Amino acid sequence: MAFDSTIGGAESNSYATIAELDAIFELRINSGAWTALAESEKQAYAATATMMIEAFVQWNFYKQSEDQALWWPVSIYPDEIPSAIVRAVAEQILYMLTNGDSSINPKALMKGISEVKVEGIGITFDKRFIANKLCDLIGGLINGLGVVSGSAVGGGLSVHDVLKG
Repeated sequence: MAFDSTIGGAESNSYATIAELDAIFELRINSGAWTALAESEKQAYAATATMMIEAFVQWNFYKQSEDQALWWPVSIYPDEIPSAIVRAVAEQILYMLTNGDSSINPKALMKGISEVKVEGIGITFDKRFIANKLCDLIGGLINGLGVVSGSAVGGGLSVHDVLKG
């Protein structure tokens, strides 16, 4: 499957073009990981971030057409993807690149400390912590357009599980 950011397309797999994402990341701190990616990797991250947003957001509007692959465009925005959704894709990408994918970054699973020893010096990490699937900023970015599902917070699937499924 090829990368497709066509608005309302039957094969679309991203809400954002690579040019839109490059422009966002140009002004975004901590975006070095994005700029270091090859074009094909950027496309994969954009498609994956969009897929994850699609999986965990309940949108407030009806699809423009049943033939379109993604939820947007919708009935009241028939020819556009709101900039808030494009920014949400960018934030999800940054989240996955920095700490959101526990299968790539084991620190995402071990953020809590359950025990510290003074004599014998030791730290025990709480491995029960599971990283959120979606970036916390997405709920605020899409406010009024949709609602993040409770299942997007902690536990369950990683990015790779979504891709496999």
